[in-house]
Amino acid sequence: MQWLTLISTVVGAAIATGSAMLLERQRWRRERADRGVVDASEDAFRRLRDLRDRVMEGALATEPVYLEGRRSYDDALALLRARMREDLRVSDDGTALSDGR
Repeated sequence: MQWLTLISTVVGAAIATGSAMLLERQRWRRERADRGVVDASEDAFRRLRDLRDRVMEGALATEPVYLEGRRSYDDALALLRARMREDLRVSDDGTALSDGR
């Protein structure tokens, strides 16, 4: 066996293992799902579903029942966006926040 072949195999295995570990870490960070984000997401979805139900019942966009539901959904969505930005450490304008905040 030639040394070059053995060294190439070891280097290739190290690169493959390193990239797999890096990809797995990135996946873990993406999927870690802060509980605050999950709760806000579920709340926003419930409020959107409630708004949909009001529309299905015939509420018009100018009626108080629709406006109340829309305001409730908008508030829940704003909270969700804030929690997501906080989790991703991004400010309202899209710039990265420092660790010290």
